Amino acid sequence: MEIKHYIFGIITGVITSFLAFLIKEWIQNKKAKKLELKKYTILLQSTRNEISFYQGKLNQLSGEINNIINDLQKGNKCIMPSYSLYPDFLEKCKIEINSFFLSSELVKEVGECHFELCHILERFSTEKGDLIKNNPADEFALVNLNGLKILIDDNIHRFSEVISHLDEEIRRF
Repeated sequence: MEIKHYIFGIITGVITSFLAFLIKEWIQNKKAKKLELKKYTILLQSTRNEISFYQGKLNQLSGEINNIINDLQKGNKCIMPSYSLYPDFLEKCKIEINSFFLSSELVKEVGECHFELCHILERFSTEKGDLIKNNPADEFALVNLNGLKILIDDNIHRFSEVISHLDEEIRRF
């Protein structure tokens, strides 16, 4: 009889230890998942804030370029904005969003925002340089500035769409 109780005690101890281990692992996995989702949400909020900031800057730049075009058409002197755009953070956001394996569509959209911001930055830098070197009243300069304004305006709308998608994804978690 003692051996049966002894074996029963060992089996009960093993089962209890195993169940305690499983519960502990389940709790740790649940905490880790919650922490990962919190990191993901914070990353989405940071990305949204960055894209929103650049959307505001693009709105500002569009207005300034519009004023420059009007000044040049009237033969007035103009002042080119002295600030720049720094899209590297968006590339980092894209890479980090991708590391969570939750939304390939967001990775694509943030990547597009990064690409377009780089494109705008390059065009903006080129136009600033061309206006300094060449005759600002040159019709070619006006055509290029109009093209840059169209590029910026198109991307203001695109940035709004991405912000909306980020908001949806944030609400999902």
